[in-house]
Amino acid sequence: MSFKKNKQFFVASFIVLLLSLLTANTAYTFQDIDKFFPEFRHDADMTAPHIPDNFSNKSIQLGGWTTPIYISDSDSSSWSFTNALRLWGKVYLWNNSFLYARGKYTFTRTEQEIVSSIEPNQNIITTNHLIDLDIAMLDAKFLHDSIKLTAGRKYFLVGSGFLLNGRGDGAQLEWFNNILNVNVFGAYTGFLQKDDNPYNLSNRDYADGAKRLFVGTQIGQTFFNQNVYLMGMVQRDCAPEIDDIKHYNSNYYGIGLRGVFLGNFDYIGEFFYKNGSTYNYSDMSKTTISAMSAIATLNWNIDIVTLPMLTFQYAFGSGDNDRIQNSTAPDGNLHGKDNQFFNFGTFLAGYGLRPMIGNLHVARAGFGFSPFERSKMFFIRDINILAKYSYYMKDKANSSVSSFYSGIEKLGEGFIGQGVDVSLRWRMFLDLSFFANYGLFLPGDAYQDNAKSNTFLMFGMNLSF
Repeated sequence: MSFKKNKQFFVASFIVLLLSLLTANTAYTFQDIDKFFPEFRHDADMTAPHIPDNFSNKSIQLGGWTTPIYISDSDSSSWSFTNALRLWGKVYLWNNSFLYARGKYTFTRTEQEIVSSIEPNQNIITTNHLIDLDIAMLDAKFLHDSIKLTAGRKYFLVGSGFLLNGRGDGAQLEWFNNILNVNVFGAYTGFLQKDDNPYNLSNRDYADGAKRLFVGTQIGQTFFNQNVYLMGMVQRDCAPEIDDIKHYNSNYYGIGLRGVFLGNFDYIGEFFYKNGSTYNYSDMSKTTISAMSAIATLNWNIDIVTLPMLTFQYAFGSGDNDRIQNSTAPDGNLHGKDNQFFNFGTFLAGYGLRPMIGNLHVARAGFGFSPFERSKMFFIRDINILAKYSYYMKDKANSSVSSFYSGIEKLGEGFIGQGVDVSLRWRMFLDLSFFANYGLFLPGDAYQDNAKSNTFLMFGMNLSF
């Protein structure tokens, strides 16, 4: 890519990002940032190329990327700018095996307006810096690539990533054969920095960092372009129990199916059942967990001009009838068995509401297209636009739903509201991408009559080197 030849474009791009900064007004923590990254956040630099087993062809590779983003949310009187810089290095060992390490520096600046009816409004500016070891692992393959071992600090993924999708320190063993593909892993999160630890479920976790152990497996096989797989995972809180902060220990059992049919349709569906043990908030008595969840997505890719795509999605997480209102913590159950579902992975169901899966039904439909996919100007061909409509309902009307929206709920009403999301992805060059997300949430009967709508707006870019 030539910066001189595209000087005017970069000037215009800087103006767009500057305008997004002037309109931003929401604060986000280090843990929130990664969830907004679009598709390019997947670590393509970690893929081992197929090269001859010759030391002279091996090398040491270095690189990195930076991702500045600006976020605005009308539900909050604050704005946020964050820039995440990642630098990585990779050393090849033998064919398709390597050592990989990546560091991360994250800068966040937030300004929050404190509204008071007694004193004049005040603006509080907060600037945070975080340096962390993002990834450090060995990736090795044996027996003609039929066995793969990864060990160290890495991302652990179960199924689509809904159940678990995050960093930890541990190991993963994968075995590929003609009968079954087997994946077994174990990960511990207690060595992650507390400000960079996404597994927080209690005040103790936020203060000291979540010390959780994940052990799981995934077994599956592919036939006729369809992949069926079974999932199991155990989550244990390894921190000491103190005062009223008790352990939330859960076990997950799941089945998934994904594939392609008729050439133009692809889909994925997963179902989970969860049991385990927790404590009731009312009297700290120990109780059992019994919850379930399901997610499904169907995409229709139409092979005509602009490459249109239709998508349909559904997600469900069971709720509990007697939880503390607006409680986002697993220990919010008051009496009896806890039926609220909690996951440790990725669940994005609308930018305006950004709900958690527990006590939720969400149905979504959308379309996407690439308006310039046949353009002679190569740098605008990879512009993709996606729009989705979301309809939200409670599983248990007498309980709350957890989200980033601050509206006050009315118990006994099941209609949470509606949402509209529009996303733009622009991969201009191999090393430069732009993205933008807009979300609108319209509250329903489950919120008080004076509840206001919420708009979410974010701009950003990704530059790799």
